[in-house]
Order: sequence, then structure tokens, then C-alpha cells
Amino acid sequence: MKTLRIFFICSIAMLLVSCTSVLPPLISWAHFSPPVAQSFKIDTNTAVVYGRFVTGPNFAFGNELALRLRNDNSKQEYLIQFKDKDSVYGISVEPGQYRVAGFVATFVDRRTVGRRTFLNTVPFEVRSNSATYFGDFIGYVKINGLNQEWSVTKVTNNFSGTTDEFRHKYPNLASTSVVSVFGQQSK
Repeated sequence: MKTLRIFFICSIAMLLVSCTSVLPPLISWAHFSPPVAQSFKIDTNTAVVYGRFVTGPNFAFGNELALRLRNDNSKQEYLIQFKDKDSVYGISVEPGQYRVAGFVATFVDRRTVGRRTFLNTVPFEVRSNSATYFGDFIGYVKINGLNQEWSVTKVTNNFSGTTDEFRHKYPNLASTSVVSVFGQQSK
């Protein structure tokens, strides 16, 4: 009986070890695009997209949400992290045609847990040597017992207010041409 129990425990241990050696390639981790540094210099090969990416009041236990911004030409996706502090920021991208593709939900360790795709989003142009505002986004994560919800609840056009905050936060980009995907252009 004792030998059978030891054999059973060893078999389970070997099964777990063999499974965990196969699982890591099947699990994906989110790699959020870093905000541009305050010393960032824009040039003819780069552009900046910016907005407000804020979490709502129900954000839960360190789980995270990121907006998926896709370059239509290269199909490269940028993950823009929703934050509860310093939510106005920009990321460096290559110039081109972009669209908001959806969002990614992650656990606290950034393992991807969910992915939603937005259908029929309108593409917009990101030009070199400029900063493009593409909206203020509000998202949330809620935990109800064993269920978890991730979502983007609101997108607004607050071009003037967010641009003022962006220019204050990044004084090195204050003289950069700023364009809004909502059809407005700064002076």
C-alpha cells in the first residue's frame, strides 16, 4: 500500500513537471508600450500618439487593462496601459495608418486573460514629426465573486484639456504640431 502511494505521488509529480515544461509557450504576457520620456525628441521617423487612459473606481486587485492600437500597414500592435495616476501620456510610434483594435485584460503578473476586438473602428493617420490625440478612454476591472469583468466604458473628445495637460507634462514636445483624430488641429 505504501509503495503504491509513493508511486502515485511520484507519477503526479512527473506529470506536473512535464505539463509545466509545455505550458509557458501557450501563455502570453502583455508588454505595455512605455510612455515617452520627458526628454524624448520627435523626428521624421517617429510620431507620438497620446490621450488619457484612466481606470474607473472599481479597478480590482492589480489586474490591468490596455488599449490595443494597431498599425494597419505593419500590423504591429501597441498596448497602452490604463492607469489610475498619470493617465495622460503618449507613446512613440512609427508614422502610418492606425486604428484602435480593442483591448487586452491581464492579471497582476501581466498574463493575458482576455482580449476583445472592436469591429469597424475608423482608421486615422499618424504623421511624422507630430503628436496625434486619439481620445480620452475610461476602463474598468470588476471582481464579483469568482467572475471578473474588464471593459472600456467610455471614449470622449477632450482635445483641448488633454492637450494642455500633455504639453505641461512634456515641455520638450510643447512646440510639436498636435493633431486630433476628431478633426481638430491646435494652433
